[in-house]
Amino acid sequence: DEQERGVSIQSNPISLALPILSKRDQTYLFHLMDCPGHPNFADESAAAMRLCDSITLVVDVTEGVMSGVEKTIKMACENELAIVCVLNKIDRLIVELKLPLSDAYYKINHVLHQINDCIKSHRGEKNIELLSPAKGNVCFASAAHGYVFSLLSFSQIYSDIHLKNFDTLK
Repeated sequence: DEQERGVSIQSNPISLALPILSKRDQTYLFHLMDCPGHPNFADESAAAMRLCDSITLVVDVTEGVMSGVEKTIKMACENELAIVCVLNKIDRLIVELKLPLSDAYYKINHVLHQINDCIKSHRGEKNIELLSPAKGNVCFASAAHGYVFSLLSFSQIYSDIHLKNFDTLK
């Protein structure tokens, strides 16, 4: 049913053994909980957050902060979890909404401000870590087209193509 609908219906645990690039024969073990983001499944998200150290918040950039996203942020703040944000469906800003690049930038910026305002309101001034692409805790994605990038990864790709001898900041 999940593959047919293209959405998560129940929480699914996933374990990944990822190699450490700088060290030979060593790996990181990641345990992930893929849980539905739909508001009807808020109880599954709450249960999954009790098992996690951080969350990856996937936000539809065309819709912004909806009630489900706000509830998820509130639960993450209550559990004092670090948040990484993936702004998904950025392709729709240009393909469907036909926004000029400057307007797409302002839309993305507005959604990030909405998310940060929500974090501020639920976390208060204690342990506040706001989201910013410059800090590396925001990624941009299009699930439909199968890509995701951060500012660092994009700058690395750009420098590899256009600036052959340029070293990006790491």
